[in-house]
Amino acid sequence: MKTITPRKITLEDFARYGEYYVISEEFSEEEKNSPETFILHKDVYTQKMGQAAVGYFNTYFLERDPVFHEMEKHDIGEESLLAIDSMVLVVAPPSDGPPLAETFEAFIVPANTFIKYKVGVWHYAPCPVDTRYTRTLYYMPPYTFAYDDTMLEVPEKVRVEM
Repeated sequence: MKTITPRKITLEDFARYGEYYVISEEFSEEEKNSPETFILHKDVYTQKMGQAAVGYFNTYFLERDPVFHEMEKHDIGEESLLAIDSMVLVVAPPSDGPPLAETFEAFIVPANTFIKYKVGVWHYAPCPVDTRYTRTLYYMPPYTFAYDDTMLEVPEKVRVEM
C-alpha cells in the first residue's frame, strides 16, 4: 500500500485540482486600519454549478455609525452569507418603496452561521458585535451588483438606530 504524507497547500501545488481561498489573509493591515466602514472584495471567485454559477467574495466590516443611512435589496437572486465572526444584521421585509421604520428588525448572528436572504429583503452591511470588525463570506450570482442591486438612501424620517 502506498503511503502519502500531507503537505501544506499552496496555490501552485493545488492548481491542477482547483482553487482555494484563505479568508483571514485576504485583508491587509492597511485595509483593516482604513477609515472606510467596510472593505469589499467583489466577485473574488466564480464557481459553475450545473447550469448556474455562484460568485464568492468576502468583506471586512468595521464599527460605524449606528444609524442606517442606506439599504439594498436584490429582486432577481438570493444573497447568502457566512458570518465568520459574530455580527448584527438589520433587515426589513420586501417592499416596492422604502421600508418603513417600524418594519426594521435587528438580529445578533453568532460566528460560523450561514444566512440566506429571500429575494427582495432590504438589508445592509453587518455590524460588529463587541469587537472592532466582523468578517463575512458572501455567496450570490456573479456580478449581482451590476444588474440586481437596488440601493436606497433611507429617508431621514424612516431611519433606524441601533
